Amino acid sequence: MHPGPRPSIVAFALSLFAGACAATCLAALAPQAVGQALPLARNPVAPEELRLVVDAGLRLERRAGTVDLGLDATAARFDAAGRLWFERSLDDGRVELARESWVLDLGASAPRRPSSGETAPPRSAQPSAPRSAFGAPHRICIDPGHGGADPGAVGNGLFEEAVVLDVALRLRDLLDLDSADPLGGSSWTLLLTRSTDASVSLAQRCDLANAFGADRFVSIHANAFSDPQANGTETYSYLNGTTAAALRERIQARMLQAWNTTDRGVKTAGFYVLVNTAMPATLSELAFISNPSDAQLLGSSLARANAARAHLYALQEHFGATPHAPAAGTAFCFGTVATCPCGNAGQGGAGCANSANALGAKLRADGYPFLAADTLSLSCSGLPATTVVLFFQGTATSAGGAGTVFGDGLRCAAGTVLRLGTRQATFGSATLGGPGEVRVSTSGAVPAAGGLRHYQAWYRNAASYCTASTFNLSNGVSVVWRP
Repeated sequence: MHPGPRPSIVAFALSLFAGACAATCLAALAPQAVGQALPLARNPVAPEELRLVVDAGLRLERRAGTVDLGLDATAARFDAAGRLWFERSLDDGRVELARESWVLDLGASAPRRPSSGETAPPRSAQPSAPRSAFGAPHRICIDPGHGGADPGAVGNGLFEEAVVLDVALRLRDLLDLDSADPLGGSSWTLLLTRSTDASVSLAQRCDLANAFGADRFVSIHANAFSDPQANGTETYSYLNGTTAAALRERIQARMLQAWNTTDRGVKTAGFYVLVNTAMPATLSELAFISNPSDAQLLGSSLARANAARAHLYALQEHFGATPHAPAAGTAFCFGTVATCPCGNAGQGGAGCANSANALGAKLRADGYPFLAADTLSLSCSGLPATTVVLFFQGTATSAGGAGTVFGDGLRCAAGTVLRLGTRQATFGSATLGGPGEVRVSTSGAVPAAGGLRHYQAWYRNAASYCTASTFNLSNGVSVVWRP
């Protein structure tokens, strides 16, 4: 049990928060925008551009407006007369069942079926698998299976489309965090084939990945069988002995470690998305939605977060990086000669230097910033050995994130400020939000919709070290909370 702060520190902290809480509360951060658009082609005879738009489908953009051709439209190309030819694709979520040709005449507002004798131009050749330049971010296309009118497998009160979308969004968030974390992992550029409950055809999923120029395609599914005893995890690629098979094996191993399910092995299959993507592709069958025990994992927010992390680790290993759980937040407001009150600059992204550490105190956020499965912790190092530390949260940043002089350091978190808790440092370090403690999102009253919050650590410093004050602060850390 950590001892509480001395009364003088509590009184000072309360006065700090009374002033800071006068600012208005920052609105919850808007969800990531959907509708990422990938250019495909320009009309050779008119000012029109063809685009693939995530969650919207094939779209022809004109000066006078747009024509949406749908999430089942594929194989689009212009002929010499400027007409747009494409095909509509029907599938069952794993295998394509049928196709039919359509044409959009120049200037028309709706497509039509081609008449007898009309000949479509040949389809464009499928591009060869691209490779990111050395040192460039790895381009990953994440494919949550099914969606919209196709719920996928259904069992034990769960729908495959919703389960796998949740895992995919968590994987996207972890890869984004990994890109922003300078301490390990790798760097990623990402595309989801759907980020909402949309009916995206198999063909269009492949079109999106190919137009994006992905280095890898990772499809996420849940299994089902008529016998509810069937259970376990399996991962697919099209062929053995390939780059895709190597990634498949990493994903399978990490999923078994995360969920401890029955090992159904790594397998090959001719699933449409494995055959028709121009890059190495895998398909994960997380577990059986029809099995009661497996369904408990599929329905658990924490288990889905662990599945996302398993895929993160597999991708990191696959590209030669040491598996690394990325920091859950982005550090800001560093102590520099220009900003610290006595020129007492810290180093390495910390706050201003303190009486015990010329590098300054450094705050870091770790864990899952997901409200449904919050494991976030705030850790501060570089503190005086046994100082009392007050962790707090703000809804805004001070001076646009640069911070304002406060005691021997900088106040970074501002707006509506909440006191999260105090800890006594041990050997110059202190942590809030560990196992068994009140969650940071709970003590910070983060709304159900999530949002952006900023964190900082305030601590006792030696008397007359820098200013007449006897306190200092860490750097700030910004965290985007997800529902």
